[in-house]
Amino acid sequence: MNNSNRLLAYALCFTTMFILNWICKQNKSNRLFNPEGILSINGVYLVALHFAGFFWFALVPIALSKYSLKTFLLGSGYPNFFWSLSVVLLLLIIVITSSRESSKIHIKQENIHMPSNKFFSYYFTVRILFLCAYELFFRGFLLFDCIKWFGILPAIMLSTSLTILIHVFTNKKEMWGCVPFGIILCSCCIALNAVWPAIVLHLALSMAYEIPPAYQFINQLKLSK
Repeated sequence: MNNSNRLLAYALCFTTMFILNWICKQNKSNRLFNPEGILSINGVYLVALHFAGFFWFALVPIALSKYSLKTFLLGSGYPNFFWSLSVVLLLLIIVITSSRESSKIHIKQENIHMPSNKFFSYYFTVRILFLCAYELFFRGFLLFDCIKWFGILPAIMLSTSLTILIHVFTNKKEMWGCVPFGIILCSCCIALNAVWPAIVLHLALSMAYEIPPAYQFINQLKLSK
């Protein structure tokens, strides 16, 4: 596949997921909990959105890619001490910051009748798959191909701008938080020539933010029985 066709394929993947995010937003089902502590209205929409993301952000680009997936994910060698330490420090900062933000979410009592433990097991499984696919697309295939086509700075700007755009259906704080977070992830991936730093850091961010309110919700379910 030539460069133009690959770029069009990436545009199709992004546009499809943008539209699906908009549909789920209209049904109040694009996030597990909103900042007010209200659970997703329709769990089926939420899980389906994540499965769709795995397909369009991972399976389609992989099918079109000429990269070795193992090398692409892990890099061709061991990271040096500086970047290893940097990733570890970033991981700690992200977990601490996300946990603090998560503590501000207070689950609403009207959620009590909503899904139980089984739903959360399904959700977090597909959530992890989705985040791996998400980073594989934005900080992997898209970023590294754009570096070849346009150069490093335009590639980082494009990757980060698209992550901001895909978060337009969330709150403004999360949307604009994509600017520093996206630049940091792009920098780590470029420096290590691998996608794993972005996957690890994004998983840490999401799990530290989403697991505490889910645990709080499950406890509320138990107390209500």
